Amino acid sequence: MTLEEFVEKVQGELQDTPAEQITAETNYKELEEWGSLTSLSLISMIEEEYDKLITGADVRARNSVKELWEYVESL
Repeated sequence: MTLEEFVEKVQGELQDTPAEQITAETNYKELEEWGSLTSLSLISMIEEEYDKLITGADVRARNSVKELWEYVESL
C-alpha cells in the first residue's frame, strides 16, 4: 500500500470533508467531522482493506494521515 492509496481511502471515509482538503499532512483530528464514529470508520477501513487491527488509542496517538499510514505499515 502506498501513502497515496492510503490517503485516497481516508478521503473515502471522511465524506463530509472535500477530498482535496485531505492530504498526507492533514491532521485528521482537526477536521470538523472528526469524532468517535469517524475514528471507528477508519479502524474498520484499515481492518477491511489492509487486514490489520488497530485500536482507538492507536488512532488518537497519531495526528496526520501520514503518521497513521506509517503506523499501519509498521504492523
